[in-house]
Amino acid sequence: MKGSFRRLAFGLFAVFALALLAIACGDDEETGPGEQTQFDGAIKIGILADLSGPIGGNPNLLSTIRGFETGVADINADGGVKVGGKRYEIQIRKVDSQSNPTAAVAGATQLVQEGVLGISINTCAFFPQAYAQIKTPGTIIAWTNCPPGLNLLDKDVPGVYEGVEKNPLLFAAIDFTLPILAGWLNQVKQTDPSIKSLAFVADDTNRGKAQGAVIPAAALQAGLEFKGATYFPAGTTDMSTFLTTVKAQNADVVYMSSSGNLDAPRQFMQLGVAPRLMVPGLRPFDMTTIGNIGTTKVYMMDWRLPYHKEVAPKEFQDEVAKLGTLDGGASVQVGFAIAFYDFAYLLKQAIEKAQTTTDAAAVAKAMVGLKVDSFMGGEVIMEADHAARGTTGMILTTTDKFTVYVFENARSIKPLDTFTVNR
Repeated sequence: MKGSFRRLAFGLFAVFALALLAIACGDDEETGPGEQTQFDGAIKIGILADLSGPIGGNPNLLSTIRGFETGVADINADGGVKVGGKRYEIQIRKVDSQSNPTAAVAGATQLVQEGVLGISINTCAFFPQAYAQIKTPGTIIAWTNCPPGLNLLDKDVPGVYEGVEKNPLLFAAIDFTLPILAGWLNQVKQTDPSIKSLAFVADDTNRGKAQGAVIPAAALQAGLEFKGATYFPAGTTDMSTFLTTVKAQNADVVYMSSSGNLDAPRQFMQLGVAPRLMVPGLRPFDMTTIGNIGTTKVYMMDWRLPYHKEVAPKEFQDEVAKLGTLDGGASVQVGFAIAFYDFAYLLKQAIEKAQTTTDAAAVAKAMVGLKVDSFMGGEVIMEADHAARGTTGMILTTTDKFTVYVFENARSIKPLDTFTVNR
């Protein structure tokens, strides 16, 4: 099926573009070329994120924000959100949670007081503290990619699960922690059936521990022996002591959650900790910074299509370029950005379906079951358990090449597309 997913997606984009052209020509109420929409009001949306501080501003975090902001910009440019015969502009209010719990609580409280309809919670280390301020009023939609939040809605996480009845306004912008971890492990196993065991290493934040709480179950679902979990203090630069512990476990593959900390994977390879390493969110761009990977096989895991600038098929290069770059010209983490771009459109559709700009409960109810064509191919659906599910992908990095794998979703084993790019 090599190339089939890209050909199908490209065909869908062409049809979609023609449909938009027909609508623009036939509807004299639409905004014409070069014209600016006159909005009748605004819908306020908050973003609470660790933009600064010891664990703040990492590329994965910034990329999720970039994806959502790009989606909102496109929605506004296309006439905004239509409710009751009026057009509304989505306005984003971004607050820095500063990598500390006090600021996270203050930021969440501030956004609630400002009357936002929804909040994107991107402070994963302090998710519990921030979400408590949002959940208590019960009047604001929240969505997240943070494992502590995903676990609240994940029925397979004992002792944590609350479900949509207790969290009717909480949504996952990606698959839940256990399904996507188990899915990634199964997908990696398909590339190398000799993998029999797994170890886990992560920072000791709520994000790292939330993943650690489900990784044994994910290993079990993937048929792997779990060798154990190792945690290091967030912000650590000398990883040798912790990685030596991991090395002694003799695992075939190690899953690492390092929150944009490239010291961890670099030292992993220098110490020859294990023959294979899985890291969510690593970009081809990062491999240049990391340097020589030796004989280590590095799996860079993505929530959506892993079509980064360095490996994007020709038909998707314009979409990748549209996301721009991060500070200093660094590449966007495209797979993460896509998930939040898509969520912006799910939110737009839900508001229009509910025909309200203020009733969060009605918007949340309307969102369930909605589908959107993903920004770079495939389909995203908001399922009844409040998880947005769409394509997933990974890039296997070796010394000489990148091998890109695309899957229909986290539960798929057989790739829709596979191709290689020389490094």
